[in-house]
Amino acid sequence: MPKIFNQKKWFIYGARFEQDLSLKPIELGAIPDLNFIPVLSRPSDQWTGEKGYVQEVVFRKNIDVKNSQVYACGSSAILASAKEMLVQNGLDPKRFFSDAFVATN
Repeated sequence: MPKIFNQKKWFIYGARFEQDLSLKPIELGAIPDLNFIPVLSRPSDQWTGEKGYVQEVVFRKNIDVKNSQVYACGSSAILASAKEMLVQNGLDPKRFFSDAFVATN
């Protein structure tokens, strides 16, 4: 069995508002041992989940970034901010993989 299946997996999914969350935990149930955490940067008063930014949740959950690989997507600014924070806290920059969302005409 590939090594990835024996490691903890975290899917920390950030959005501004609850209606922006296009994935729900039930849809991810087929992935063994996946820890799914939705995060809102602009939550309503009724939101009981994580608040703030994805990289902040990584540290609140005490995820070991020194022994992790990160796959991130978002705007260039968000990716730069996340990478900087994670690398400053021990992530090897070679283990940060990203795909920037860019506007097209």
